[in-house]
Amino acid sequence: RPARGLSHSLCIYRETCGDVPVVERDGSFYSCDHFVNEAHRVGSIREAALASLIDHPSQVAFGQAKRDALPRMCRECPVLLMCNGGCPKDRIAVTPDGQPGLNYLCAGLKRFFTHVLPFAVKVGLERPGVAAPAWLEPAAHPSRPAAGRNDPCPCGSGRKFKKCCGAVPPSPAARSGLRRASG
Repeated sequence: RPARGLSHSLCIYRETCGDVPVVERDGSFYSCDHFVNEAHRVGSIREAALASLIDHPSQVAFGQAKRDALPRMCRECPVLLMCNGGCPKDRIAVTPDGQPGLNYLCAGLKRFFTHVLPFAVKVGLERPGVAAPAWLEPAAHPSRPAAGRNDPCPCGSGRKFKKCCGAVPPSPAARSGLRRASG
C-alpha cells in the first residue's frame, strides 16, 4: 500500500497510530492494545461518547508521538515510508549516536523492507484486480548455480544441499511405512 501512495494497512507501520484503540469490558478506553495501562487510559465509554474519546487530545497526541519521537537515524532511513519506526512498544533500543527510541527490530526490518521494496513498487504500479504479473511467479534462480546433492547449500547455511534447501520430503508411501515400523 505505501508503494501506491496509500497508508500502510498495519498500524505498526503507519506514520502515526492511535486509530486502533481498545475498550476493556469495564468501559475503559486505551490508546492501543500494547499500552493498556493507567498512563494511556483516555477515559471510559461509560462516562463519555466514543467519538469524543477517539478525538480526545491525549489520544491524538499518542498517535502523533509515534512520528514525532522518531530518532534522526529513522527519519533519514531509505525505508522510512515502509516502516515508520515500527510499533512504539518496540522502540527500546538506542541509535549508534545515542538517541533513544530505536526499534530493537530495526536491522531486520530494514533488511526485509530493502529486499521487498522493488517488488512493492512493481506491485504498486499494477492495477488492482488484475492477475499477478509473471515476474511474481516463483522462478528458478538463473544467477545461482545448480547445486549437487553433496555440495554446500547455496543459501549459505553451511549444510549440504540435500540436508537443507534440497531436502526432498518422504513420499506418502514412505511415511506410512515409517509409521508402521515405528508403531
